[in-house]
Amino acid sequence: MLRKLISRMSGLTFIQGLATLIPLVVVPHLITHIGAAGFGLFSKALVISSLCIPFLDMGFDLHASRRMARKEGDPGALFGLQIQQKLFTMAPVFTLVFLLVRWVPDFREISLVLVFGLIYAAVMCLLPNWYFEGQQRFRIVQLSSLVWKLLYAGLVLSFVNDTGQEARVMAFNALGGLVIMAFFVWKMRSEGVRIRWSSWSVAWRQTRENSSLFVTPLTTYLVTFLPPMIVSLLITPVQFGYFSVVDRVLQVFRTPGNLLSTVVYVEYNKLRKEAVTQFQAFYHRVNALVAIAGGGAAVLLLLFEDQLLGLLTAGQMTEEGKLIYRILIWTGTFILQRQHLQKLIISLGREKRLATFSIIALGLMPPLFIISHNLGAYSGLIYAIVLYEGLFVLWLMLFSLRSMKKQGLRKSFQLWASRSGR
Repeated sequence: MLRKLISRMSGLTFIQGLATLIPLVVVPHLITHIGAAGFGLFSKALVISSLCIPFLDMGFDLHASRRMARKEGDPGALFGLQIQQKLFTMAPVFTLVFLLVRWVPDFREISLVLVFGLIYAAVMCLLPNWYFEGQQRFRIVQLSSLVWKLLYAGLVLSFVNDTGQEARVMAFNALGGLVIMAFFVWKMRSEGVRIRWSSWSVAWRQTRENSSLFVTPLTTYLVTFLPPMIVSLLITPVQFGYFSVVDRVLQVFRTPGNLLSTVVYVEYNKLRKEAVTQFQAFYHRVNALVAIAGGGAAVLLLLFEDQLLGLLTAGQMTEEGKLIYRILIWTGTFILQRQHLQKLIISLGREKRLATFSIIALGLMPPLFIISHNLGAYSGLIYAIVLYEGLFVLWLMLFSLRSMKKQGLRKSFQLWASRSGR
């Protein structure tokens, strides 16, 4: 089973590898033309917009993927519910952002960029990825994502050539998503899927039922994007521009980690239904794979530090930025583990406990970061990010092992299974 997973991941990782190369062209162009400060302002708007995504989605993607994997849902009805649910969630989310723009000066200076950022977030939540992922057709989702990034890169390289064009950059990002959305709708219609609307009471009830699932994507997005947002409020736009360059490098971990967690989430749900005895062996194999891949990638990125940072910043990276890179790069292994373990815990039906812990942990994040910044300035803030990620993953690992033991899925710590478990 692990060989099958690696085989599936290898083809998808090649596509992701191509997508990872795009920032090597786009980021230096932006640093050169809109400047480090402009790139920092764009990155701040992107972070805020990305934080809106889980609130707009409200756990629907996980709910629909699980139903498709178990062959329990009608795709047309699920697509209709997806659109209806977004109509419930868009109004409060957009209103909140509007109020922040009015009241918070740091938000006001990027108000136009945020308008296009909210369009991008809305498109992300309307994409029916669950339809293809639930059928294990991951390639079409990844290829579409690659086309989106290529379209965005082409528009940026062609039409962004001066300072003050951060809003244009975000608009191109949203436009790429709209193109992919149109393709997905056409693809589903060509396969006989037609949108079927439910009553508004059913749509509202489903939105409330998804609330427990909603916490996992919420925590994933918050752990990913809340630290950069807090950092952006504590440092200058130029400093945050260079911080964002390092954060782009961490996509080397986030993108494959998200892909891996999506693939194994479907496998975990299938094993829970069809082959319970193989569940534990599969879990340990995936953990070993993630640890080896994460550690190896971090070492390689450190070996080529000067070349990579020089390329991304057109030779403008500061010594302070290089120090941040050397510290943050090790969070990559935590990122891979976190994304995988959260999906595992959901497949075990322990999302409520996960939600409780995540809310407590996220509540501790802002004071931890602010205190660390006051005590150790910029570097203290970065060390706090690493510490936070590590402790979060440690709890997830201990809780997942305990949950499997309670459900009779962890009879012994056995990394390589017998032939019957392969």
